[in-house]
Amino acid sequence: MHLRNLIISLLFLLRLPVLGQTDLRSQNPTYLTGNYSVVNPAHAGVNASTEVFSFYQGHTGLQKIFKTIDLGFYHRLSNDKIHIGLMARSDIEEEFSNLTSVSGLFTYRLFQTKTSGLQAGGTFGIVNYHLLGNEYISGLSDWGAIGSFGLWYNYKKWEIGASLNNLFNTSLVPFQTEIRMPRHLSGILQYSTELSPRIDWRTSIRSLVYFGDIPHRFIWSNELSYLEQFSFSVLVDQAFQLNFGAQVRKLPVHTGELAIGFLFGLPLVKNEYLPLSANNYELTLSYQFKEKDKSSNSR
Repeated sequence: MHLRNLIISLLFLLRLPVLGQTDLRSQNPTYLTGNYSVVNPAHAGVNASTEVFSFYQGHTGLQKIFKTIDLGFYHRLSNDKIHIGLMARSDIEEEFSNLTSVSGLFTYRLFQTKTSGLQAGGTFGIVNYHLLGNEYISGLSDWGAIGSFGLWYNYKKWEIGASLNNLFNTSLVPFQTEIRMPRHLSGILQYSTELSPRIDWRTSIRSLVYFGDIPHRFIWSNELSYLEQFSFSVLVDQAFQLNFGAQVRKLPVHTGELAIGFLFGLPLVKNEYLPLSANNYELTLSYQFKEKDKSSNSR
């Protein structure tokens, strides 16, 4: 029995080089929500002064189930220019590994006018790669540093963001094989307009460009919203995966507003361009605290 488990463990570890080169779980942009701070820290504070958010992504297909959980919050300080926050992420490959990171977040508003604004932001934290499985490999892990830097600019109905993620090109060695978290660029170009007094339209193009042999990613998103409270989204990426999403926003709860969303995606064409071009789903939950009336506080 022990010899059998040892052989299984060795075969299990042979998968690590492949995972280290092509694992895209923690690189996927969040599809549904308008909160892009997960992929660009400079976006924190654009939609709200204080927000708590969580995302859950699941990927099914191939031989394994992948899950990603994001938790975070940010808060604007009294000088109105600085936001601070904390973000945590856990990428889980069922019965194989868990990649967990915790980072502090800092943003600074460089300028703001009636029609435009520019913010800069960054994150810095630690990441742990932890192997699961049987008694021979379970518990093996390694630690590293993780960070990102981004800019977010808005002009009238246009928004553009760019960020450099995995600044340190972190390598983790839980056993005898290197696991790489490749440095990559994330870009977002977004346009929003009012189609009628009750209906708004928002379209965006999002990209992930890697420094290495991992395929780049491009996503085109379109969203229609009714009274800024109910929205329906359609997204398609370069791997011909079609995604449908729905979200309910501005639900009054206590002293703030709650937003809940769900997305489901399926490939239109079966291909090997991306390992995770299979069925996926996403749940989003966020809570925005209402701003205090400064005029009443200054009296």
